[in-house]
Amino acid sequence: MDKMYFSIIIPLYNKEKHIQRAIKSVLAQTYQGFELIIVDDGSTDGSFEAASAIQDPRIHIVRQENRGVSAARNRGVSEAKYDWVAFLDADDEWLPEFLEMMNDLHTQFATCGLLASGFLKERDTGLDFCEFQKIRYTNGRIGIIDDYYTDLREIVPFCSSSFIVKKDVFLQIGGFPLGVRIGEDINTWIRLYQVTEFAYIKKAGAIYHLEAENRANKPLVDVFDNPYKDYSHGDLLRQIIKSKSFSSDKFMSLVELLATYEIPIVRKLIQKNYRIKALERLWSFRLTKLYKKKWVKLFVKCFLPRKFIG
Repeated sequence: MDKMYFSIIIPLYNKEKHIQRAIKSVLAQTYQGFELIIVDDGSTDGSFEAASAIQDPRIHIVRQENRGVSAARNRGVSEAKYDWVAFLDADDEWLPEFLEMMNDLHTQFATCGLLASGFLKERDTGLDFCEFQKIRYTNGRIGIIDDYYTDLREIVPFCSSSFIVKKDVFLQIGGFPLGVRIGEDINTWIRLYQVTEFAYIKKAGAIYHLEAENRANKPLVDVFDNPYKDYSHGDLLRQIIKSKSFSSDKFMSLVELLATYEIPIVRKLIQKNYRIKALERLWSFRLTKLYKKKWVKLFVKCFLPRKFIG
């Protein structure tokens, strides 16, 4: 098999304090076959200057008006010259063997269009191994993900800084969605899972820094005020279920994942007294088994007087 080369994309927006750490973690990789594309998405601090201070012929910096992280990542892919693209957020970092792990995964699972590793979260108190241990695979496990919908419902096995994707597969699904402020990565992974298999190693390949500035960590329903707008992934999952573009054994996994995302939105709709909208969403995951008790309670609340709704 020919040597694997990666186009690494870092979307950059006002991360002056963190961007050099991200760049240095790329340059320190044990596997050195890559180019690094940094897309400065209209930064207003010293991010561009901080990135430019690190000199390496493999680094290319492009600048654009602020259009959001999805547009920045998509721009990076359009500039990529290699068949595989990797993404690293400007406030995260890779562990030294990440690209080497991806190369090994490709060697073993050449037909998979997405390859990924686990990741660790860095909090103010240090590295957090708790969520990593909750991932349903045994430590060190290498293989194809058998049911990504179940993974998403339980705990996300990889993050936006610990996966790579074949460029033509990424372009096939239209890239990251524009105009989605939170959850654009999960939206993209769900669509990618419709067209390719995922190979995964449960070993940390990246560090996701929670202490970084401008990082959105609030629950989805606490971020947005307009309960009419679907900031969950409900519409996307409903479209997939309606299209029947999945194997029959994945049906219930899809329904349960839909319920996971929709229950908080339905609660908010009921609180805001949008009963019809809440009922419409409830009906879309009426077949849920895992959340049947919650479903029934929410259904009843849709018909209660407002004074009885907490």
